[in-house]
Amino acid sequence: MGHDGDVRLADADGKRVLRRVRGAGEEVRGLAWSDDGKLLLVVGQSSVRVVRTDGRLVGSVPTNGPTLAAAFEPRTHRFALVVGPMVLLVDGGTLKFPPRATFTGATQLSDVTWSPDGKWLAVAWPRADQLVFVRVGATPKLYAVSNLARHFDPAAKLPRFPNVAGWSR
Repeated sequence: MGHDGDVRLADADGKRVLRRVRGAGEEVRGLAWSDDGKLLLVVGQSSVRVVRTDGRLVGSVPTNGPTLAAAFEPRTHRFALVVGPMVLLVDGGTLKFPPRATFTGATQLSDVTWSPDGKWLAVAWPRADQLVFVRVGATPKLYAVSNLARHFDPAAKLPRFPNVAGWSR
């Protein structure tokens, strides 16, 4: 990944670049592949690009705020997108999303990951020191776990909020 937003898809074993995806002129914050390996999310500072494995751009979603994280729902091309204090669900094939956020906090969120069955999202809310579980679907539901920093490092004088890196069975 370059500071210009370029992404290089490489064959690690063959040590060669397969494709180069031109950047949007902004630094890349993260990458996420769909389960089937057909789509790649390129998370920039104020947008998310969806790219096919052949390097063609499906499209870009301007976020009108700081783009913080994105993750594909298991077995689909829909993804959760964290923009400032909001979590939005976006269809990766059409780049359409509902008019309202799936979850909105009072302050900035940081990470998002899907449950293996795709029914729940775990959303990190560092300022509230909470991990919020959001049930996605017809009947949304929220559960919050508080005081996370102390749970993960109880001996620390100034505990740090943990990163959310995945959800396993």
